[in-house]
Amino acid sequence: MSIFNKNKAISPIIATVLLIAVAVILVTIILSWSRNYTNVSLNKTQDFGKLKVSDADSFVYPKSYSEGTMQFIYSPPESIKSEEIIITHYQILELPEIEPIPLTDPYTLNENTNILPLNCLYEYSLSSPDFTIQLITDKNTYITIKQRDPNMVCTSSGAGTEEDPKVICNAEELDDIRIVYLKYGSNLNLHYVLGKNIDLYCFSRQTEEGWEPIGTDYGANGFNGSFDGQNHTISNLYINKDDDHIGLFGFVAHNELKTIEIKNLILKDTNITGNQYVGSITGNFSMLAVISNVHSSGTINGGSYLGGLIGENIYGGLNNIGGDLNFSSFTGQINASGDYVGGLIGNNLGTIENSNSNIIINADGNYVGGIAGLNSGYIRKVYSKGSITSFGNYVGGVVGKNAKEIYDSYSLSGVSGNNYVGGLVGQNFKPMLFEAGGKIYNSYSAGLVIGNSNAGGLVGLNTNALISLSVYDTNTSEQSDTGKGEPKTTTEMKTQSTFEDWDFSSIWAMAASTNSGYPYLINNPPN
Repeated sequence: MSIFNKNKAISPIIATVLLIAVAVILVTIILSWSRNYTNVSLNKTQDFGKLKVSDADSFVYPKSYSEGTMQFIYSPPESIKSEEIIITHYQILELPEIEPIPLTDPYTLNENTNILPLNCLYEYSLSSPDFTIQLITDKNTYITIKQRDPNMVCTSSGAGTEEDPKVICNAEELDDIRIVYLKYGSNLNLHYVLGKNIDLYCFSRQTEEGWEPIGTDYGANGFNGSFDGQNHTISNLYINKDDDHIGLFGFVAHNELKTIEIKNLILKDTNITGNQYVGSITGNFSMLAVISNVHSSGTINGGSYLGGLIGENIYGGLNNIGGDLNFSSFTGQINASGDYVGGLIGNNLGTIENSNSNIIINADGNYVGGIAGLNSGYIRKVYSKGSITSFGNYVGGVVGKNAKEIYDSYSLSGVSGNNYVGGLVGQNFKPMLFEAGGKIYNSYSAGLVIGNSNAGGLVGLNTNALISLSVYDTNTSEQSDTGKGEPKTTTEMKTQSTFEDWDFSSIWAMAASTNSGYPYLINNPPN
């Protein structure tokens, strides 16, 4: 009787243990199903089709690699020619902490040259140029291909001082610039250099809103250091926010104690959507800051204060002036529903020099230009190419409305708007009788101009302002007006003697094979 009772007491314990064991097994199975690929599951299959992985080099050759694209020839033996080999993921074996990365689209190998884009690859860095790519199939088999790419080699280092800047090697380190330490200071104040190309294709798409801009105001929480790209590229920057102050940086800070600089950087294939103050480099840019030798391409979408590079170049302090942009460019499309839209800067109170845009602008509002929507600063030696279309007013090939100075500049952009539409400037305006402003010197335009009223080949409307030694192509613009720029035929526009008193020794040059025969800038040659 006692033995029977003892067994009855043990049975519930055994049953509980068994239930826990079964639950653990089930949870493990469920968790394993939640991941497409793991190293464990891959190691279970050591063959690729009917060949072992060690035989892979015998039918995949030769290998070449450039900018995230693997190129190779797939030449399978007869035994597996009928098999369809579909690549869905890849993995870098030298980075075991990185999960297998899905391809944008599954790729089916063919018996010719295969060009396989490996998105996300440049988000990572290696200590050696030699690495192994594991191509993973839809059947969870794999093939390894040895690669060599010195462009992925980068070693993080540096204290963040001017003498010893911090080297950024991957997407996470770029993202860490935004960190503010409550006790120990801020990464926003440090000096950085980019150690290699970085592809943000996957990193900036981890959420629907994409990349979080670095810097949240003009002061201590804005970017307060320096960033030298060393002519490396950041590609596939993606932002999709209905917010203001959008770009790689949200704010480049105002700091009267030092120069804040962003230089020698390429942004490629940007895709940015915001509300107001939107640019690929920064939404807001301020006095005593410098952006130089920065080149961006892609698409910018938003409302007001949109620029290919900078949303607004202004600091709202006592001086109320902006920073300096030089030797920089934007190539791409800008779609704007509001006002103040420019190929480089939406609203400019600083200096723009030796820079250019090659753009398509589609806008609904006012103050739209190929370089700046509204200019209250200094623009020198710039040009725009492309097309600029707005349903609003103040639309120009270089500036929508100019209230300061434009020197030695030109536009080959086609321009279309409602009122105050010009091949170079929509309205050239002198703000006050005794204030210096509204000046255009030694400049020209040669694009089609379409406007409902106050349209001009060079300037739509000139209000108490100065236009000197500036001309436009009356044939290509389909405009003929005087007193706000002189009309010239296309033949005259391609003849140097037309440009009387222009500096053709250090600023301008002409050649029949360059810039369609029109004058071009020596230090800012056409793309």
